Amino acid sequence: MTANKNGIKIDLGKYVITSDEHNFILSDKVVWGDNSKTPGQERLRNHRYYVCLKHLCTAVLRLELRRSDAESIKELIAALTKLNPLIQAISEGKDYEL
Repeated sequence: MTANKNGIKIDLGKYVITSDEHNFILSDKVVWGDNSKTPGQERLRNHRYYVCLKHLCTAVLRLELRRSDAESIKELIAALTKLNPLIQAISEGKDYEL
């Protein structure tokens, strides 16, 4: 986690959590395409704003579970279990790579 005058910045690999004085911000990492002025450059695209860190964690869980290729409840539970270290890292303000 990086703290600066602009707020926190936690890198989760696919996502980055930042903050301002009012919100926690969940952003996706995206890479500029070949048709852009700066192809290959990584940038952040704001996904949503959250007042509560708990709601942001829930949103990350939902996003990852919805993007899962699970075909059974057992696989879905395995995907959820895999995300436990992510939630722990967020709660402790540590970086975690998805």
